[in-house]
Amino acid sequence: MENQGRSRVAALGMREGRLGLRTVLLMSLLAVALVIAWGATATPAQAAEITATQMKVSVWPEYDDPRVLVIYQADLDPSVQLPVDVTYNIPKGAEIGMACEVDSGGGHACKPYTLVDKGDYQALTYKVEAQHKIFFEYYYDAFPAGTEARAFDFVLRPGLAAANTTIEVQQPLRSTGFTLDPALSQVTTDSEGLKYYSQDYPDLPVGEPFTVKVAYNKVDNDPSVQKDDNASAQPGTTSAAGGGGNNRALFIVLAALAFATLVFGGYKAFRPAAATSNGRNRSSGARSTRAHVSRDQRASGGPVAPRRKADTGGGASDADAKSKFCVSCGTQLRRQDRFCPECGDDQA
Repeated sequence: MENQGRSRVAALGMREGRLGLRTVLLMSLLAVALVIAWGATATPAQAAEITATQMKVSVWPEYDDPRVLVIYQADLDPSVQLPVDVTYNIPKGAEIGMACEVDSGGGHACKPYTLVDKGDYQALTYKVEAQHKIFFEYYYDAFPAGTEARAFDFVLRPGLAAANTTIEVQQPLRSTGFTLDPALSQVTTDSEGLKYYSQDYPDLPVGEPFTVKVAYNKVDNDPSVQKDDNASAQPGTTSAAGGGGNNRALFIVLAALAFATLVFGGYKAFRPAAATSNGRNRSSGARSTRAHVSRDQRASGGPVAPRRKADTGGGASDADAKSKFCVSCGTQLRRQDRFCPECGDDQA
């Protein structure tokens, strides 16, 4: 009977181990599934998947600054799912003005961005989260200061595919001999007398350079208009190895944590159940005695002598008295015990 009791305890330990294993495995698989689901929803679309219905690139030399101002405006295709990372390829040393998304009311929400060295140029990437209209501008030194004859090559390297790209070049006020190569056929003039030369180009290849050569003469070094001192400030920059690098790094960290949880949980659950059960059997009698003594001490306020075996009235032998074990925790019981003195479970 004693062996049968120990067998029940061992079986109970193995059952607990199996339940623990199932729980750990389910929790680990759930964690991995959540990480994968998060990665699928939070990882921005790749550049090859980003398209715009139209993009306008404005090149304004000496507009409100002695340098060249370049402005990008684009409407992402309505099918593009947000959030998404957009990339612009720009000259090295450029001063970033704004990298934004634009709401229906014309409000500009500027975003933090990353800059990546690409050799003879750099790539700027920022996350578009809520709007399909985007805006980006920068200044750069395109020609040496102090010379009357001014010439520079504007190189456009599209960072996303656009069904149509409009390239516009503004002629500075007080300039002469203004030429463009290739020539931009559409010419307009605004209320301040500034001329704009533009041309539409459908489906410019992504990443391939398209160059417009600009040349003119100008005696003074003053810009065409006075700069607005209330221009919006860019919130800040970070340096990264590529667009969306922070999301990918977070995804990798979460995946690693989920995998570590799975491995650790499996190790804990697969430890031999028999050894745990045997350890429980060896210590159950001592725990039971200590529990009795402790309860008696709390009730009486002092140490008490160990209990004597009660008379069963039926002439039960010692072997019979030791043949009963708690079905819940494995504690050795006396024949007449209705409740386990260790865990309190009903033994009926």
